Order: sequence, then C-alpha cells, then structure tokens
Amino acid sequence: MNYADWIGKTETLEDEITAWPVKALAATLDRAPETSGELPPLWHWLYFLPTHNESELAEDGHAKRGSFLPPIDLPRRMWAGSRFEFFDALRVGDRAWRTSRILDVKEKQGRTGQLVFVTVRHEISTARGFALSLKPLAADLYWLRTIQHFGGDRITRRRDRPFELLQPLLDLTTTLDPKFVIA
Repeated sequence: MNYADWIGKTETLEDEITAWPVKALAATLDRAPETSGELPPLWHWLYFLPTHNESELAEDGHAKRGSFLPPIDLPRRMWAGSRFEFFDALRVGDRAWRTSRILDVKEKQGRTGQLVFVTVRHEISTARGFALSLKPLAADLYWLRTIQHFGGDRITRRRDRPFELLQPLLDLTTTLDPKFVIA
C-alpha cells in the first residue's frame, strides 16, 4: 500500500477542560486537587478522549483505521513515546483544541514480520495560543526496540546471554536525544 497520501492529514478535536476529571485523578493519586485551576503537566491525557460507537471499533479496541490513521492491516498498535513542550498551562474552564498531523508513515520488515511506523504530532491550543506540543522521537522508538530485543532474548530463549551490547545501544539512545531519561 502507498502511504504517502496519508502524510499531512490532520484531525482536530475540541474539548472543554472541566473540573471533574482533575478532581478524580487527584483523588486517585491521593493528592489535593489543584486550587489554581491549572492542570499539572501531562494531565491533558484526561481530555480529547475518543468516543466511538462499538460498531466503529477494530478488534484491538481502537477506532477502525482509515479515517485519520491509514488502513494498516496489522493486528496491534502501540504508542512508542513523545517529547512534550509546554507553552501554557491548560486551565479548568478552557475550551481547547488538539490538532493531530501525520508527519510520516514508514513500512519496515522486522525480525517478527512487517512493521509500520506512523509518526503523528499533536498540538493543543486554547484561545490564549499554544498550550503544548507532543513530538515523536527517534530515541524513544530506538529505546523501545532495544527493550524488545534484549527483553525478548532474556525472557524467551537466552537467559544466560551477556548484555555487553546493551550499554552501546543505551549510549546511542542518549546521543539521539541528549535529554532522554530512562524510565
């Protein structure tokens, strides 16, 4: 399949930053709710949640592909990571927009078969301007692949294998992104 036509495709979702999800997450984390009305970093994940009818879902529970994401005929999807830039805090009461843009689609052949990487950039804005940007990173994808390779060997077949190659791979990860922090 030619995925070039999908590059540049955008989708914009609108949401109102309401207090209830903030209170619920604060309670879950056993912390006092924010009194300033500003959301802590990363709490934007409480908003812009997809709502699809059950008939619009694929076998993996995500929306069927072909509307925003390309119709890739593979069984699983996974988020590999992002770099966040915060410009302005989201605040309870804000009307906000998340614009998602497909930056790239790459097909690769891996050890376990076909892989397709879809790179999507998300930008969230309010009436005040940009609030935050989520940028995909090569270092995150590389780190994920390193974990899969060494973790798969360790768990499935070669428990006694020395990991002398792991350190150079980790060095490469931090070279790709000097601010990368291993979780």
